[in-house]
Amino acid sequence: MAGAQVVVLAVGWYGGVTTEASAITDGNGTYSMPVVRAYAGPDAIGWLLVGASKPGYFADFKWWLDFPKDADLVLQLEPLTYVRLGEVIRAQIGPTECAGLGYGGWYGQRAPCQRYAITSPASGILEVTVSAPVFNFDVDVVNPDGTFAIYGSASASPLRVRIPVQAGLTYEVRVAGGWSPAREFELTTALQ
Repeated sequence: MAGAQVVVLAVGWYGGVTTEASAITDGNGTYSMPVVRAYAGPDAIGWLLVGASKPGYFADFKWWLDFPKDADLVLQLEPLTYVRLGEVIRAQIGPTECAGLGYGGWYGQRAPCQRYAITSPASGILEVTVSAPVFNFDVDVVNPDGTFAIYGSASASPLRVRIPVQAGLTYEVRVAGGWSPAREFELTTALQ
């Protein structure tokens, strides 16, 4: 896909994230980043996470574990599925798989997830709540520029995360169920 933003993020052991490099895909959908270093984030231990984003599409992320080998990472962008702010979503985890700041990402794996896009009608604080009868979920929100806004994890229901949002911008909410696909959950959002 032409015109997609590709970023290499340094993700630290304690959750710190810094951008190592970025590029825009060319007319053939390819990109090159000649100035990428091994993890150089703020924590003593960390990994590289590569992500691609473009308006109208869900961001895709992959862990770059064998640096500098495995430098040809293929990322796939899928059209957004919009939900309305305040809408109650009842769904199951999967069949989509996500890589993120938690849910198994440290080992380069993707976890079954469900993704939604929300366009904020006004600036404020977006609150995302996930609840379920059987619980062990992770939630992250991806900013319009393809970087992570927040990550949260809980082993008991409900799980809430809150982030500042700007009017007219679209944010991705991703719910991952660890390694247990097809688990049911309820997602609610509110703007304060």
